[in-house]
Amino acid sequence: MTKLLKWLAWPFVVLMALARWAGGTFLISALALFPVALVAELMFRKHHPWKVHLLTAAGASLVIGAFVGAAAWLGLKFPDLSIPGLAPGVRKGATRGESLTAQGVAALRAAHQLVDDLPRILDDPISVQLVGPDFVSRIAADSERLRDPQVSALRCHVLLRSRYSEDRLAVAVQAGTHQCVIIGAGLDTFAYRQPPWARAMRIFEVDHKASQETKRDMLAKAGVEIPANLTFVELDIEKRSLRETLVHAGVDPTRPAFFSCLGVLVYLTRDAVRDLFRAVAGFPAGSELVLTYAGSVNTDDDPTWLANRARTLGEPWLSGFSAEELVGELREAGFHAIEFLSREAAARYVGNRTDGLEPPRRVRIASARV
Repeated sequence: MTKLLKWLAWPFVVLMALARWAGGTFLISALALFPVALVAELMFRKHHPWKVHLLTAAGASLVIGAFVGAAAWLGLKFPDLSIPGLAPGVRKGATRGESLTAQGVAALRAAHQLVDDLPRILDDPISVQLVGPDFVSRIAADSERLRDPQVSALRCHVLLRSRYSEDRLAVAVQAGTHQCVIIGAGLDTFAYRQPPWARAMRIFEVDHKASQETKRDMLAKAGVEIPANLTFVELDIEKRSLRETLVHAGVDPTRPAFFSCLGVLVYLTRDAVRDLFRAVAGFPAGSELVLTYAGSVNTDDDPTWLANRARTLGEPWLSGFSAEELVGELREAGFHAIEFLSREAAARYVGNRTDGLEPPRRVRIASARV
């Protein structure tokens, strides 16, 4: 039995080191591992002198800490969710398949409801229910962290893209569209706070299984009911056909549909982006896609700090476009009317405020109609 425990000791130590990947650095991992390694040494190798115990534990801590640090540097770490400027994050213990950035976006929308000026850019009380009372308390205790310029800019972008998409959807509904597909829905809350004009339409939320399970769990804990006109559609867009999956879920391919694709394209390869564009453009005239995109790499249109942030959360950015490139890709797929939200239009949404929210220097939000 003692021999078995001795063999299990070091695998246990390695697992403890892996659990420290949330720290993600060599020093933090090594320091956290050392006491565990020392205890293992003292328990199962009692006959060795103290000097040997200390050297062995220190050596093991450094070696495994170096491995953990290297793995984190390569983007393999299990991250703790934290919003830039806020700590800790919305929810810990997320699995690999869940989108941590989606939870961060929900937190930013919730923060807007709690600390920013009226009138709000986006009224989203459901987001406050989703993030829960602990997060609300942390914001109340340290709201100044949200005033960091980068955090404010990111929050404003998140609010603008949802507001613009929902305004475009309202126009589409008036024109006769009765199908709404939210690609990469994450913790989007439109379906749960839908206005009266949306209740006659069908809404489809498309996302990974793990993200949808997380969302359902958060909705249940918050006491938010799932509306009758909502359908969850499980899909890994890199692996399965968007069109076929939607049709199987109940989307009518012979009728116009409205698609929102917010904060999604950056996580897809260019080939997957092209497939998505072609799938949406294959719907009848009057269909529309509202999307966000990242600037091309190595240009002043590339928000490097945000891309790095996403990479540390295990969700690296895979594609970026200049405005000209994006127009070319959309036209090639079959879209005709392409419109970019201008900074002037964004300024009208933002209005005159004292909370630090300002229109982004570059607004990477667009709509394209078939």
